[in-house]
Amino acid sequence: MLQKFYWSHWYDGRNKGSATSLRDFIAENALREFGGSTVEEAAKNFILLEFAGCVPFSEDLCGDYPDILRPALLDPPFRLVFREGKLVDRLESRRYRPAFVPEGSS
Repeated sequence: MLQKFYWSHWYDGRNKGSATSLRDFIAENALREFGGSTVEEAAKNFILLEFAGCVPFSEDLCGDYPDILRPALLDPPFRLVFREGKLVDRLESRRYRPAFVPEGSS
């Protein structure tokens, strides 16, 4: 999600002559803007801000899900985790997620 968030800013910089890689651009900006000591922590902080307005689904308030959504609910691509009504995490499932390794380090 950070890549999607920063891509247009990075691309604008490339068009103006910047040689910074997208990976480095994300690392530099995400830590400053969203906090944390790693890009992964910054990404989690970003996710919590991005989905902060979401509320847990309530079958009592909304009724059952429409039939067209039922197959997707059997294997959702991600799930928001709430504790005591507060968003605390977003979990992804079975999606390829490469480990973030800054360029030049191995």
